[in-house]
Amino acid sequence: QDEDFRGSVGPESYMADDGDTSDEELPHIIVGGQADTPQPVRKAYKAYAPRTDRNPSLRRIKSNAEMHTLWEPIINKESSGMIKLGAMKQLQDDEYADEPITPHVTDCSTRRDDSKKARICINGKAEKKRGVFPSREFLRSPAMEEVLLRFLYSLGAYYRLLRKESDVAQCFQNVPMSSVRIPRNIVIFLSELECRVPGGARFLMQSCGYGTADAGREWFIIIEAFFLDQGFSQCDYNECLFVKHIGTEGIIIIGVATDNTLRIHTRDPATIEADQELMQAMDNRWKMTHGEHSDLLGVVVTENLDESWTLTQPSQIKTVQDHFYPNGKGPYVIAPGKRIAHARMNDKYSQADYMSGLGKCGYLRLTRADLRAGMAILGESLQDPTVKDAEQLEWIASMICTTKAVGLTFHAGPRDASIRAKVPLHGSSDAAWSTEKTSQSRLGFMIGIGLPPTYEKGEVRSAPFLFKSMKEKSTV
Repeated sequence: QDEDFRGSVGPESYMADDGDTSDEELPHIIVGGQADTPQPVRKAYKAYAPRTDRNPSLRRIKSNAEMHTLWEPIINKESSGMIKLGAMKQLQDDEYADEPITPHVTDCSTRRDDSKKARICINGKAEKKRGVFPSREFLRSPAMEEVLLRFLYSLGAYYRLLRKESDVAQCFQNVPMSSVRIPRNIVIFLSELECRVPGGARFLMQSCGYGTADAGREWFIIIEAFFLDQGFSQCDYNECLFVKHIGTEGIIIIGVATDNTLRIHTRDPATIEADQELMQAMDNRWKMTHGEHSDLLGVVVTENLDESWTLTQPSQIKTVQDHFYPNGKGPYVIAPGKRIAHARMNDKYSQADYMSGLGKCGYLRLTRADLRAGMAILGESLQDPTVKDAEQLEWIASMICTTKAVGLTFHAGPRDASIRAKVPLHGSSDAAWSTEKTSQSRLGFMIGIGLPPTYEKGEVRSAPFLFKSMKEKSTV
């Protein structure tokens, strides 16, 4: 959406036309379903979501009276909300007349609960091409990733901590343009459909807004300063992790995932009161939504009867199933040693489709440790996949879709365990071997909380890999 901008003559040309492309020589790919227009695959082989009734382009909304009636109020709720919030203001004809128009995309989408949403996104690449920012590092946007998320969940389960979430509404709109490291004038043109002004109008962005290249970093600077002002300490090894000790027993641990914050804390009264004060401080600063956490970064957490926590990714599993088994065909339970056979398997497999499927399966690495070895091996064939690689990838996809209930479970520790004491850790490597000069690991190592399992000295345990060609053993 943010790379091809071709419109008609006049004000409409200022809009990012996300339903067309001027690069006809590029290869195309459709991922599940039918698109209005094939979307271009770029150098990185990004597979764009197809345009359907659930995420229509503005061109399609304009040309369809029924869709216009459905989506026009939702689009204008977004633009009027931005004006009311002070994120942008309408310009007169003579105001900022010399400023170039920055392209944008108004993205319309349907959530998983079938509610509708529209978002006005600036084309950040246009500013990068103009040389507004000094370097890529200047734009680096920290956010909680899979390792930190697993770390927090493992701590929470082991020490039976309370788990909560706080979400900042429209977080990037809360980044004033006057306070960013590079203040500038961003002028966009909204069509009549987007702003209800006859013929459309120009608007000046007064906040960073969604889509600007520096929005993520500027927001993190704000949220980082907030937690430090609240008395939290920032982790030296992961800048998205914040910790605050309460008295002699309590602790609040926070992981920042852009506009979402995952908080886990002890159950003592002093810490519960401190957490309530923190929520009030956030409410005083921004429009917030607080609640018990159950779904962050697409991960659903279920608390079991034995007080363990199980992590699954049902929405990502559905994405995998829709990609490999469109129209409800499959998946199939496959006997070991037999070739996968269904409508999408043939003698040729495109690199773009292979990369797209591998990426969709790869997102499950957060909760499916059993996939990591196989996915790492298939990743070595990313640039030149063979038919065998494609078959093995679909084998993994079938395994995913027929084992949906499998997840990652963290167990509770002893009831007298204190998180303010030293945290016991143990580690092991997978498929490790040594030579006279070096020690190596085939795929990595694991660190766990709690006391290590007891093995006899020199005992060797087999590692269950997906491929018969894997002959290494896992040594503790």
